[in-house]
Amino acid sequence: MERKIAFVDANKDLYISTVHRSERPYKLGTICDSFIWHDKFDILTSISDSKLITYFYPNVVYVDTDLLDMTVTSKEYPELGRLPQILNYSDSMVNVRRKDGGIVSLGISPYPTILFDFCEKGKLDKGLKLCRFVK
Repeated sequence: MERKIAFVDANKDLYISTVHRSERPYKLGTICDSFIWHDKFDILTSISDSKLITYFYPNVVYVDTDLLDMTVTSKEYPELGRLPQILNYSDSMVNVRRKDGGIVSLGISPYPTILFDFCEKGKLDKGLKLCRFVK
């Protein structure tokens, strides 16, 4: 597995790129206030324009960019306000600090992390059952 890096430029655009190969960075989103990688898997989540956007498999941009929309979820959270900061992302919970200092916990679908865990442990039959259950 090749290492990836995500970064936000001066225009607040979110990009992903490889670390060791000189490929052109791919633009994932715009107006990104904050982003973070999952603590265990290659899942990227960001807050863009009061939306929590989760890229469950951001590496898909190196295979087929048309598939990216199938691996992304977006949920509106107007209560985050302006300039929220993501503190951590583990399991299926994201903790966000609002501008006023309040901390908000947001939930993300647990199924992708469960599927990644099954694949990591070599339990592909259980992963397939999970996919059939979720559809």
